[in-house]
Amino acid sequence: MFQYNPLTALLADGKVDMAEDYMKNWMFIALVCLASPAAAEPPWMTKALGLLRTEPKIVESLFNQDSPRSLWVSVEDDGTRRDGYAEYLCLVLYDAEMPVGGYTVIHVYDAAAMTAGESREIGRFDCERKG
Repeated sequence: MFQYNPLTALLADGKVDMAEDYMKNWMFIALVCLASPAAAEPPWMTKALGLLRTEPKIVESLFNQDSPRSLWVSVEDDGTRRDGYAEYLCLVLYDAEMPVGGYTVIHVYDAAAMTAGESREIGRFDCERKG
C-alpha cells in the first residue's frame, strides 16, 4: 500500500529548499514540545514521589497529569477515614520542599476499589504551604 509522504514528494519534485523548510518546521515543533515547561515536573514533585514511595501504607501515588494541584494516593482500606493520613502526607510534601504558596489537594483512595475499576475516596486534605 502506498503512503503519501510530503517530504519525499518534495524531494522527488526537486524542491529541495521546500523540503528543508518542511523539516525545519517539524524540528522546531518537536523542540518546542520537548522544551515545554509542562513536559517536566518541578523538582519538589519528583522528590515528593520518592518520599511517598517509602511510606509503608501507600500502594501507589501520583500527581494527576503531572500537576502539583492534585495528588492521588491509594492505600489498603481498613474501614476508617484517612483524612488524618492525608493531612500527614501534606507534611511529606513540605519535606519535599513544596514551595511557599503551593497548593495541592491530596486524595486518598481505596486501592482494592481502584484495582476493580472503581474510584472510592476514603480521605482528603487541602494542603497549602503558607509563608
